Amino acid sequence: MREFVSEFRGLSATAKQSQAGLRAFLAGTGARFQAFWLLNSIHLTADAATFRAVAARPEVDKVIKDVTFQVSPTTPGVPESTINTVEWGVDRVNAPLVWGTGDRGDGIVVGTIDTGVLYTHPAVVYQYRGNNHDGTFNHNYNWWDPSNVCGTPSLAPCDNAGHGTHTMGTIVGDDGLGNQVGVAPHATWIAAKGCESSSCSSAALLSSGQFMLAPTDLTGANADATKRPQVVSNSWGDGPTDPFYQATVQAWVASGIFPVFANGNAGPGCGSVGVPGAYPESYGVGAFDINNVIASFSSRGPSAFGSETKPDISAPGVNVRS
Repeated sequence: MREFVSEFRGLSATAKQSQAGLRAFLAGTGARFQAFWLLNSIHLTADAATFRAVAARPEVDKVIKDVTFQVSPTTPGVPESTINTVEWGVDRVNAPLVWGTGDRGDGIVVGTIDTGVLYTHPAVVYQYRGNNHDGTFNHNYNWWDPSNVCGTPSLAPCDNAGHGTHTMGTIVGDDGLGNQVGVAPHATWIAAKGCESSSCSSAALLSSGQFMLAPTDLTGANADATKRPQVVSNSWGDGPTDPFYQATVQAWVASGIFPVFANGNAGPGCGSVGVPGAYPESYGVGAFDINNVIASFSSRGPSAFGSETKPDISAPGVNVRS
């Protein structure tokens, strides 16, 4: 822990120092820009002349085009069987057997980068780390909305697409009334809205990735790496060769965060696995149905990065209730 806090401070200091001249130049042009310490990069919106001037500066390694990633698409499902009130998917991964050992995710913090979370939903509100369990909430260090979709300023989690709430339910969902839809109902969660809707801007994803490494208060200040999660779940991507997010995943791994990514829904062809799930550092997850048949839409390898075969694992992903 202490080593990574020191590394975080070093990354921040290096970015601040090396970006100083470029930041001053951009401020003089009136261009809109946002600096990031994780990749030592600047997200810039400007005219062609400004970009040419930026590319010519000695401290700039390269200029790359902005990228938009997509939330893994979903389709309406049909009801499947439950087993002793436990959803088939939860049972299929043998979660109840693990629960029988006394472990339901206790002590684990899961972060999600998605479309947000409806934090007041009865299946996830109890597990929210920002829940003080006295009728009040503290969203500092537990919620980040870099694009201010949920308000200006964005002071509490929301979900304008429903996708992030669904995936969070699959992780921790349990309303105490028999709806056991999550595999780790005693884990707690935090969230960053890296996806403004069904799409995710590169700036929001970078900002969300930084938040997971070192969560901040609601103003984006006072970063604290000791509050980072142990796991980050992601159900978004692009295909299949973009290295844009690899440094973020590498930094998560270096800090002890387990990076989980949907493998993508571009199957059934080989080589259809998308990034970031295709990265060697990522744990890519495919989908199968109640009959243990791999879903036709589930993306698969080989990965364009090295000799990796993806997915790393497959899990229930068809007609999953959450």
